[in-house]
Amino acid sequence: MASLTLAVSTGNQQVDAILTGTIGLLETILPGRIRAYYLHGSFYDHTGIETSDIDLFVVARENFSTAERTQIQQIMHYCALFSPFMAELNALDETSLLKNGHYRIKSASNLVWGEDIREQLPVQSFEQYLQFYAAFPFIYSVNMLRNRDSIELPLAYPDPEGEFYGYDQALMPPQNERRRNIKKFVTNMCWIATLLIAWKAGKEVEGKQASIQLYRQYVNDEWSDFVEEVYSWGNQRWHYLIPEQPEERRRLRKLCQQALAFEQHYLDLYVRYLQAEIASVGPGARAAAQKLAQIRA
Repeated sequence: MASLTLAVSTGNQQVDAILTGTIGLLETILPGRIRAYYLHGSFYDHTGIETSDIDLFVVARENFSTAERTQIQQIMHYCALFSPFMAELNALDETSLLKNGHYRIKSASNLVWGEDIREQLPVQSFEQYLQFYAAFPFIYSVNMLRNRDSIELPLAYPDPEGEFYGYDQALMPPQNERRRNIKKFVTNMCWIATLLIAWKAGKEVEGKQASIQLYRQYVNDEWSDFVEEVYSWGNQRWHYLIPEQPEERRRLRKLCQQALAFEQHYLDLYVRYLQAEIASVGPGARAAAQKLAQIRA
């Protein structure tokens, strides 16, 4: 069997081995069907910790079939059963990328295997960037943290009676161990910061850490200290896990208490954005109307 050598190392031997093994499995199952593999996220920008995910864009030669997408999801599922890191495999069609571009592949990724097509990708317009990313905090706030498909405003805590207001999760990926964590909570706060940077400063953001730095630089409002504290404590100190010390638990509870207003601030701006998209009668109007229907005032 031919050896597989990554085009670039993450600097972490264990992560490199997981990437090599995952790519090897995909190449075995789908020979000749994958054009390129791009690493992004925390192991791209060297901010990865032991509870981070390995974020990998898997780009088809032309288009993936439904069956091929199912196989990729199955490989991701089975790898999670024995891997210490969750390998998030995001299957993308080459034809769509060549037509529409992709901000994070073009500007915030490393080719780890395959044929590099980044120079062939068009630069996404800022309008396309917003159309692609504007809903991400909604997905986290509503679908993931509240297990709902739609929401009624004003927003309520996921669990008003919980120690951390329901922002904590019982299971930690990749193996769904019973380890209470705030991984989705921290990620959501970073996504909200990312969209507020876009709406208020017209700037694009490459990842979690960049969202915190650029929020202070370009927005610098009453939420700047909050988003910095969520990231520095939630990611860098606690590694997404619920702290054991009473003083630190009180700190986390306070952050979770503040989070609801930050989510509501995003949702207010998101509704205005969707309304403007609908009024523009542009290419994103129909999708915006469908998304706005998920929010009841």
